[in-house]
Amino acid sequence: MGRAKKCLLTCTLVRQISSKPQSVFSLNRIPIQSMPCLLPFREGEIGTSSEGLEPLVKTIGIIANTRKRRSAEIVQRIVTTADRFGMKVSIVGGDTAEFGVDAPSIDVAELSDRCDVVIACGGDGTILNAARLVAKNPKPILGVNLGALGFLAELSPDDVELGVEEIATDQYTVDRRMTLEAEVVGTNTRVTALNDILITKSNQSRIISLEMSERDRWVNTYVADGIIIATPTGSTGYALAAGGPIVEPSVSCIVAAPICPHSLTVRPMIFADSVEFDIRVTGAPESTIELSGDAQDFRPIESGQTVRIRRNKNDALLVHLRSSVSYYDILRQKLHWGMDKSI
Repeated sequence: MGRAKKCLLTCTLVRQISSKPQSVFSLNRIPIQSMPCLLPFREGEIGTSSEGLEPLVKTIGIIANTRKRRSAEIVQRIVTTADRFGMKVSIVGGDTAEFGVDAPSIDVAELSDRCDVVIACGGDGTILNAARLVAKNPKPILGVNLGALGFLAELSPDDVELGVEEIATDQYTVDRRMTLEAEVVGTNTRVTALNDILITKSNQSRIISLEMSERDRWVNTYVADGIIIATPTGSTGYALAAGGPIVEPSVSCIVAAPICPHSLTVRPMIFADSVEFDIRVTGAPESTIELSGDAQDFRPIESGQTVRIRRNKNDALLVHLRSSVSYYDILRQKLHWGMDKSI
């Protein structure tokens, strides 16, 4: 990639690629892996910043899953590398002494206001949690994989220093990922999600009935264990296990996938991202039903209540490093997509 231009106040972005003429893109239609970070960037060639110059990212917030074996080691390495480039580091929540670093602790509520970039150290769940914590005022999130799959993570533990260096020297872009919001109509219950919104029965409950409509038009009645409403980012998660398609993350759409439907003909569907769903729970007066965002924020709902689901106005921002592999390589490496060992 050539010069990375600033985001203009007129909400357009000028991008120049070495092999193509200069083009102008609307912010709402910036292709994945092409958006310069939404920080007060220094203009210049990628990589012109160097050790000793004032970094563009001044403060990093770290969210670490302390249950992961190497979390303390990774936090120490992030702090050491950030200090070398003149960046400050804050640890979100908890006691910083358990990480063995000299860094301040900040509350979750302060995260978006006090940090330019968030580094999430853990599995995909930690990255999803970070996205939820900054949902109202999104900040770029860089994931370090300390879990099993780490589909959303940009970095392996071995590459932590390189990742922090590329943040410090402006060698990264920011991917905009659409998110969802859901509310229980007539209540204050609301959840957001980067991957998916779920309406599910509890393990002990009977099968439930879900009447789905959009703009007062009936779509379908699902008799199932529940339903998954997923973003393109979430299409490789629970929705994939439920028979849904893999959707490239820059596609603007919503996937609806029933969970174990009691039907031979009901299949997952793809809808435009402008669609607003109303899903009414019926036929389950004795069942325990839950609404959740990214399988983290669980809220009980009752039979007869309606859940309204739409695209959230705020996108999540995921850091994409210059040294990272493509989305298709990630599919091959982590999901073994297209790799048939019998051939």
